Amino acid sequence: MKKNILIVLLMSITQISFSIYTLIDSEPERLVRFEPIQENSIVLPTHFAKPFIIDQSSMQELEGKIIYHIELVYTAYRQSADFDQKKLNDQRMNQLMQLLPKINEDKPGWSLVEQTGATNANEAKDYYHGFVIHYTDGISYNDLQNYFEPLKPIATVCTIDNATGGTCTHTSGSTIVMQPNSVVDQSGKLVQGTYEISYREYRNQAEIAVSGIPMTYDETGEALNFSSVGMYEINATQNGEILTLQTPATINFNCTSREENVSFYQMNETGKWTSIHEIKFADPIPIVREMPVVKEAIPTKMRSLHGETFFGAGLSLWPFFGLMSSRITMSQQGDSTLVKMDRKSWRTFKLWEHKKDTVLPIMYISSVHKKKHVWVKSEHANWFGRVVTNREAIQHPEKMKNIQQPENEIGSTMLAAGADAGHTYPTIVAGLNSPDFGVYNCDQVYRMGNTVALAPTYKNAANGHEILDKYVVCVLDLNYNGSFSFAPNRIVCNPTGRNVILLFTKDKKMFMLDEENFAALKNEGTRPIMSMTDITKDVKSSEDLKNIIGI
Repeated sequence: MKKNILIVLLMSITQISFSIYTLIDSEPERLVRFEPIQENSIVLPTHFAKPFIIDQSSMQELEGKIIYHIELVYTAYRQSADFDQKKLNDQRMNQLMQLLPKINEDKPGWSLVEQTGATNANEAKDYYHGFVIHYTDGISYNDLQNYFEPLKPIATVCTIDNATGGTCTHTSGSTIVMQPNSVVDQSGKLVQGTYEISYREYRNQAEIAVSGIPMTYDETGEALNFSSVGMYEINATQNGEILTLQTPATINFNCTSREENVSFYQMNETGKWTSIHEIKFADPIPIVREMPVVKEAIPTKMRSLHGETFFGAGLSLWPFFGLMSSRITMSQQGDSTLVKMDRKSWRTFKLWEHKKDTVLPIMYISSVHKKKHVWVKSEHANWFGRVVTNREAIQHPEKMKNIQQPENEIGSTMLAAGADAGHTYPTIVAGLNSPDFGVYNCDQVYRMGNTVALAPTYKNAANGHEILDKYVVCVLDLNYNGSFSFAPNRIVCNPTGRNVILLFTKDKKMFMLDEENFAALKNEGTRPIMSMTDITKDVKSSEDLKNIIGI
């Protein structure tokens, strides 16, 4: 990935008169009484109604740490009507900035905490006043890569001859096309011989959570969130040396679904996203490849004519329209199953397959040719096929081999007529150019809406003890395909979302608060106690995590 050079111009902090209110876009958090007890934080106290920090000894704990959030705590009680709390807060802030210049480098968030319990000056003096500095060892994209590596989806690794180029196919059906002489070493010299392409996809919330990839996008100063229809990461090495692209790789990417307002993004090495172009899915088109029919797998009966209809081998068909005709043909090869409905009107529907008590969509029916067969594409395997009528399959199974594709259904790029070049049906987006090795994303953007900042206490549900050595929290709203990483002391979410909270510790333990238990916290305010389940032993991969979350 190309290097980005950041030039920073520094000014003396003593020349800046700083107001905390320019950094805060929300009302103070109001508590009866604040107790600064969170792990990975220090306190810098002041006296009641006085500006100066009276104890700076804990600042040494910040050595080698990253400051990510600062709270300024004060009491709402005023000794006089003309007391200016804003002025006092500004005085405190300017002193902190002079004492702790690394704030300019770390660029933490800020918030105010106003205590409402004191009713007189003597009570107020017993309350905490001053700063709480929250820090972390680092949870940027680069920080999280090694931490999450054991849990990431398995990468597809292909050997490519640089002189000729080649194509690599991922298990999702995505293909990676490398042009001849497209890869150079770190010195810019053309790579000789073969090299290895490593290609990995992140297709659901669990995989995105353990990717460590940031899911926010800053568009003209407005922070938006991503809901992904698929991300991929591509890199290349030769004998352990990281290589560089000089000619873009072409990715024919199988998105997770067809959605509106999807765009293609590239992430730089600091985790910042750049929009490349919009993605437009083409209209449905037939598929070129054939799949032989296996006569023995064709059922001749159904159990019912509506609702969820079952066909043997643990398969069921759920229609999206009215009653079903009883003339249905299925053919099977290995784990792949096809279905045809003999109706006057053909419509799209899904076939579902039961696996370990979980129902998963496995294919779409896309088109009809002369009402004799339909073309289908598997959503979870790289195959295509055609289904014929029941009578043909039973009486003349030999005719089902080597069936010629109708001329108007053939196309080397599988483009629909008039479709934007490079975009295909049903979820393949062809011709995505990747100019650098790195991370790319096909995403919708959205505003989270009403948000709340939470400062939780995390406890082990098994024993009630506080969970210590916390490292990073991932917040998943199951209404969207994404995950957002936070330092544990302060997380942000939509309180009405379908939230799942994952907590990871420095010693690689993993805890979860599921959707139901998160919803039960709605009356606990902004500093809830989260009683979390230890799932460490049950999660060895992103697939395990996906199954536990239930997505």
